Amino acid sequence: MNADDQVSKIMAEMGRRGGLARSRSLTAKQRRESAIKASKAAAKARMLKAKAKKKHAGEQA
Repeated sequence: MNADDQVSKIMAEMGRRGGLARSRSLTAKQRRESAIKASKAAAKARMLKAKAKKKHAGEQA
C-alpha cells in the first residue's frame, strides 16, 4: 500500500468520525433540513448534467 492510499484511508476515517459527531449534535429537525437541502442540491446537479449532456448530443447531430 502506497502513501496516497494510507492518507486516503485516514482521511476517510476522520470524515466518518466527524459525520457521526455532527449527527449526534444536531436535532432531528436540523438533520431533516440538512438532508432535504442536500437532496435538492443533488437533484439540481443531475438536472444540469442532463441538460448539458442533451445540449452536447444535439450539437453533434
